[in-house]
Amino acid sequence: SSSWDELRYTNLYLISKTYIDQIRPLSNKIYQFLIIVSLRYILDTVSAICSASKSDIRIIC
Repeated sequence: SSSWDELRYTNLYLISKTYIDQIRPLSNKIYQFLIIVSLRYILDTVSAICSASKSDIRIIC
């Protein structure tokens, strides 16, 4: 029975490995997209604050 368990675990491992290999590039693209979007949002917010305020924050920008 131990060899049968080993076979089953090997199959599970191979299935999950191929699944992960297929998912990883997709998740990388999603992460890149999210990072770019949030960076642009932060930059937009900062520039909006800079243009809106004529106070000391202007110096930081």
